[in-house]
Amino acid sequence: MRFRKALAVLLCLGVLGCAAAWADQGYSQNIEKAVKGFLLKYIEGGAKMFTFDKKDGLFRATLNGEGEVRLLGCLIDIRSDSFISYIISPIGADAGDSAKMANLAEFLCRVNYGLLNGNFDLDFNDGEIRYKSFADCPGGAAPAEEVIGNSIWVGLKMFERYLPGIRDVLNGAVPREALAKCEK
Repeated sequence: MRFRKALAVLLCLGVLGCAAAWADQGYSQNIEKAVKGFLLKYIEGGAKMFTFDKKDGLFRATLNGEGEVRLLGCLIDIRSDSFISYIISPIGADAGDSAKMANLAEFLCRVNYGLLNGNFDLDFNDGEIRYKSFADCPGGAAPAEEVIGNSIWVGLKMFERYLPGIRDVLNGAVPREALAKCEK
C-alpha cells in the first residue's frame, strides 16, 4: 500500500514538473502588460519607440540618455515568472582586437564588483556591451512600476556613469585608471 501511495505521489510530481516545464516555454502576459504599460507611460515617444515580439516575448525599445549617452538600445525579455532588462551600449569593441577586448573585460569586471542591481556583460563574439538587470515576478505576477523602472533606469544610469571609461579604455587607457576617473 505504501508503495502505491509513493508511486502516485511521484507520478503527480512528474506531471506537475512537466506542466511547469511547459509553462516555462512561454512568457507571462501579466508581466507583458505591465511592461507595456510602463513603456507607454514613461518612454519618450511612447509606442513609436518600442516593439513587442509575441513569439519570443521580447520588447525592443530606444532610450534617450543624458551627456555622452544619447541613444541606447533596450531589450526586455519576458519570461513566465521574471523578466530581464538589457540596456545596450551605443558603442562596442572590436572583437578582433584581443588586447582591447581584454582591457575592456578587465574594466567591466572592476565596475561590476560590488554592483547591487545588475551587471555589465561583454560579448566576446561581436564586442557588444550591455547592462543586464533581473526582476523576479513569482507566479507570473505583474511587477510594480517601480520594479520595471528600476530594471531599466539602473542600466541607463550605469551607462551615463561608465560610458566615458569604456570610451577611454577603447582608446588605450589603463582600466584601473579609467575606472578611478569615472568614480570621482
